[in-house]
Amino acid sequence: MLVDKIDILLENNKKYLWIVPCLLAFICFINTVSFGFVYDDIYHVVKAEKMLGDWSLDNLKQVFTSDFWTSLTNHLRSEEKKDSFYYRPISVVELMVIYTYAKVSAWKWHLTCVMLHVIATGLAYKVIRTTLEKIELLDYKKWVNLLSLVASMVFAIHPVQSESVAWISAYVNALLAIKIFLALLVYLKAREFALKDKRFIFLIIVSAFFYGLALFTKEPAIALAILLLSYEVFLLRHKLAWINHLFNCFIRALPFVLVTFIYIFAKFSSLGRIRPEINQNFVDASNPYSIIIFSLPNIIINYLKILVCPVDLKPFSPVTYIYEPTLSNFYLPIILLLLLASFFLIKAWNNVLIRVALIWVIVPLLPALNIYAFPPENLVQDRYLYFSLIGAGLLLGQCMLIFNEKLVVKNDKQEITTKIHILPLLSTLTIFIILMIITINQNYIWVDEWQFWSFVKERIPQSCTANLELGRLNINSNLYEQAISYYEEAKKVCPKNAGIHKQLGRLYGRKEDFIRAEAEFRQMIELATLSSTAAVGYYNLGLVYSYKVDKEQAIMYLQKAIELDPNSETALTAKNKIDSITVELNKK
Repeated sequence: MLVDKIDILLENNKKYLWIVPCLLAFICFINTVSFGFVYDDIYHVVKAEKMLGDWSLDNLKQVFTSDFWTSLTNHLRSEEKKDSFYYRPISVVELMVIYTYAKVSAWKWHLTCVMLHVIATGLAYKVIRTTLEKIELLDYKKWVNLLSLVASMVFAIHPVQSESVAWISAYVNALLAIKIFLALLVYLKAREFALKDKRFIFLIIVSAFFYGLALFTKEPAIALAILLLSYEVFLLRHKLAWINHLFNCFIRALPFVLVTFIYIFAKFSSLGRIRPEINQNFVDASNPYSIIIFSLPNIIINYLKILVCPVDLKPFSPVTYIYEPTLSNFYLPIILLLLLASFFLIKAWNNVLIRVALIWVIVPLLPALNIYAFPPENLVQDRYLYFSLIGAGLLLGQCMLIFNEKLVVKNDKQEITTKIHILPLLSTLTIFIILMIITINQNYIWVDEWQFWSFVKERIPQSCTANLELGRLNINSNLYEQAISYYEEAKKVCPKNAGIHKQLGRLYGRKEDFIRAEAEFRQMIELATLSSTAAVGYYNLGLVYSYKVDKEQAIMYLQKAIELDPNSETALTAKNKIDSITVELNKK
């Protein structure tokens, strides 16, 4: 059974096709509006409330001269402050803008995330359609509208997007996409004019401006530069000799190169470094790159698996660093990758559509493969596939048309450019229905903190982060025995984490089990990499000895805390405690 002239139907309504993926995106994620704040949301919104509402010049200066986490937590207590190598001032400003109307109302933040994804989806449709119109599609020319629709629908509703939309802290993915898509659209428009044309100059500057906004929003925006280069080399038509074409590419690239250097200079001036340091808790600093090489094939295979079979997705991944390569964890994955790469490269040689798809699958994922500073549970994250879904959607569209070609040519002898068989349509529709059901169900992982961390614990029992967070939630609910159980489990999984020993020491101290409390605080001091952390350990040891009625020893430990971190809240509290103990001793 054939559906006649579907391409004409789509062409006649092409101005409104973008509404379809946008509507599906809204339907898939509107259930998240009733959710609460989860995980990093607490620091991004709730605890950052004072900072987000402060539009003073001093605060804005800190935003543009500090890393992302320092900007959000600098006003908190010393033990809650965080830092990072992320330089994202525009991202922080956007949080401040959203806060002006959302405050700490979770439903407003979630609705904002949904609408940002809807806008990104509409722009994704426009990017895909514009790209396909500007390249030689040959056999697929009549299917540009259908391919754009299918690919943008995959981008809109794929379960991978749940993490980026249902989790408030991942709002930045949609904002980043909006800027990158605008930059790419303007760039493609600029290519229509000669280099000396004022319209070209204006448009290329506008494109570079959006690229700059994206880069100052999140570092993976650097992938746009690689994407544009891939477009110029592998996709876009040109009538010039290659030497002239390369010269034109160089001229077009200059504004983007300048913006990149401005970003690098700003980041280095603010943070004093460009790249993150190797975290020796995760990777052996003496031989980090061999570990990364061993780990990457398995990581990439897992990303491909998520794209193709997005079931049982987890916010944290059981994928870990590979220190010793074996047949199953390294050699088989790399052989599979080589086979897949060979197959698709051969297909892409004569098929521009596959070429476009591969570019969109691979290029946006490249920044996420810079893994040497990531904790093991964060090596594979759904949200890093946000842009790669465009490529996955184009591959699905390609499969649909190949299926159609076999059915139409074999059974009906009709031109495949004017008719489509009902089976490919029904098959694709079934896939979309399944994806939507999985996505809507996947969203519920992010309902609240208890639901989220209980899910992670259930799926990955050895998750260090899940055990830590469930311990924290139990403390907040005054369930101290349960908290101890979770922290003891976390201690087995990540023994080098000084914070675990701090929490256990406090919990055992609350139970007046001072022997265990002392042992935990001593272990905390031993593992401390910062003097401030060691100071907290010594302060707590001082408290333990004050309860053990060894006042002189208590004072000694409290003084040690002051010496290690003299200008901190810990030092101030230690001084007050020493004064209190001294008063007690004088009374005696």
